[in-house]
Amino acid sequence: MTLISSPAYIGIDQSVGGCGVTVYSPCAREHKTWVKAFPLAKYSGREALQLHALETWLIEIISRFPDRVAAVAREGFAYGAKQGREKAGAVAYAVDSTLLDWLPDPVCYPRIVAPGHLKELATGSGSATKKQVKEGVEKIWGVKCSDDNAADSFVLAQFAYAADGGDTGSPFQKNLLLKVKNVKRRS
Repeated sequence: MTLISSPAYIGIDQSVGGCGVTVYSPCAREHKTWVKAFPLAKYSGREALQLHALETWLIEIISRFPDRVAAVAREGFAYGAKQGREKAGAVAYAVDSTLLDWLPDPVCYPRIVAPGHLKELATGSGSATKKQVKEGVEKIWGVKCSDDNAADSFVLAQFAYAADGGDTGSPFQKNLLLKVKNVKRRS
């Protein structure tokens, strides 16, 4: 798929075991979502190869749209996370480094979205389950997602669009953006 219209908004749901990326074009009312697993067992003891595989995969996607991307949002960390923070930090660094290398300033600095805010945009509740987020994406935007990473990346692309002044159609958007008044790019 080639996004004909500009601007495009990217949502990235990265995790240690897999990733979802959605590129959304509101002008054309189209989106494309990619999902890929990076199974820990395959990379056990060779985590650098896992990060390299993630970076290579992201480059394959982002290099298709570098001049059309208006904003990027990626999921941040859960505040109470106690397990796997180091690996999650390495994955986030791989994503941020790839964006920095492939997108122009200031687009290369993603908006970091707390997991609860992602859930709230799709469901109205910051404590929604993964299943509820998938259901919210289908109910609000009419998009049926293959899995949780696809749903999260779609919502993150919507968040990037909303933070850039767009109307996503989510009934929860206005209240959420008022709550997070200073939705800024990470720099």
